[in-house]
Amino acid sequence: MALSRRERRDQRRKLLKDKRLDQISQVDEHPAFVKKEEQKGFLKFYDKQYKKLLFIPFILLLLAFIPVTILFTYPALGDMRYYFYLALLTLSFVGVYLWKSTQQKQYTFLHNILKLLLLTGVFCLVFIDTSLLLEKVIDRLN
Repeated sequence: MALSRRERRDQRRKLLKDKRLDQISQVDEHPAFVKKEEQKGFLKFYDKQYKKLLFIPFILLLLAFIPVTILFTYPALGDMRYYFYLALLTLSFVGVYLWKSTQQKQYTFLHNILKLLLLTGVFCLVFIDTSLLLEKVIDRLN
């Protein structure tokens, strides 16, 4: 018994649809497309190309502790040392929170904290003991 033109067309469509579904399922099961286990910490948010670059802020944070600890020994700082205590605590917090951050909002929050730390540092320059600085300037001029 011969099939009508319409029935043959419907069979072809069904075969093509089944073939496409098989191809899609094969692609979904392919190892390259299987979702990897989500990474923890700050690496989860960024792509592979940025993962290596994110270790740079940690290195910079560690390097920022060196001048802060050295500046604690200078008596000319006066009340500015309280700012450096605050900076030390803030940088510690930023390092830990940067490691745990996973969303863009958290990174923006850290960025704003660092900007606020810089602004506070500019205003805290007033607390440097000016008498010692003036003596050094006058000695240089003479």
